[in-house]
Amino acid sequence: MGKAILFLVVVFVAAVGFMVYRGYTKATGTDPLAQTAGADAKKTSKSGEEGPGIFKRAEDIAGETVKKGAGAAKDALKTNLGLTVTPVPIDVAPGKKADAKIYRGAGDLPALNLTVEAAPGSGLKTSGGSFAAGQKEATFSVEAPADAKPQDTMVTLKYEDYALPVPVRIK
Repeated sequence: MGKAILFLVVVFVAAVGFMVYRGYTKATGTDPLAQTAGADAKKTSKSGEEGPGIFKRAEDIAGETVKKGAGAAKDALKTNLGLTVTPVPIDVAPGKKADAKIYRGAGDLPALNLTVEAAPGSGLKTSGGSFAAGQKEATFSVEAPADAKPQDTMVTLKYEDYALPVPVRIK
């Protein structure tokens, strides 16, 4: 009987811990399991660390830079941009252009020029991706060549060591 109660307590504590974790990751926007382009971002630290582990590292670096004061916003920006894109995927017809919106969070928002790179061999042309200081929303465009065949491909939004892959579907 004692083991059964202990088992139930352990399961209850694990469930509460999981709910707290999910609530925290949803509130901070750093959930590596979310089904948005923002959460699928591939982040690579200068030490070469990749994947979900880098989310914790980015939070640590951002927290340290806030404590340091001057230059904190720029340093935090480098490690955790918190960008989201709509629509996902971006649908574009051959010979046509499609626009997508990029959103970023609140706080100190310095000017930011993202590089929008098409996947090699896709033939896509890209433009846009720049935020003015204080701006929370920007637009970028993807244009498919007239002879493009239907395919699923990718464009990547980049800023220094931050990369956010965004799916593109040529119809």
